Amino acid sequence: MKYIIASVIVLLLFQACSHQPENQEDYNTDNINSSREQTKPVDKTSKIDTAEVAISKSRTARSYFVNSIKDSLNTEFISENLAVLFYPNDSIISKLQREWGESFMTVADDNSYYTYELGELFDSLKIKTIHSNKRHFVFKGNHKDYIMDLNGVQGQSDSIYWDVVLFNVVREPIFVDYVEPDIAKIKDYMRIE
Repeated sequence: MKYIIASVIVLLLFQACSHQPENQEDYNTDNINSSREQTKPVDKTSKIDTAEVAISKSRTARSYFVNSIKDSLNTEFISENLAVLFYPNDSIISKLQREWGESFMTVADDNSYYTYELGELFDSLKIKTIHSNKRHFVFKGNHKDYIMDLNGVQGQSDSIYWDVVLFNVVREPIFVDYVEPDIAKIKDYMRIE
């Protein structure tokens, strides 16, 4: 039931187009690997196919690690084992609606379905789940903090809109395939028998 409500809330957020003010407060850590993988820019002239929005299996959470963030209002701080299901905020929804046109609602609907399915899977595995539309995450591990910026590399089209990250406080955060999650990989990462 809570995932149905969360999905309805996400769909309602798609309709909202307000922009949140930004607070420029720094959060730094010196032990983050700031290297990112290069990605191919998206061709904005072609029609959006929902299959194109699927996440690349070669993409890693590490490619989104940064050394610091300045936007604490748009930051989620996490210090426990859980799954984070995230979705676009209001300003990104407005941008995507303009860029994708009618295709946006199809993509949003598909992603609401995947979010619901992942929520059900995580419930069955007894993995705590949160939903967030934040763009920055600080994963506070037992021995190391990880700062993740979902906006991607400046000037490139590798921003993430819908996805899931698993976090175990003794391990580096990882992405899970949003469409076809690998249950064995999830159990191994979260150390579930």
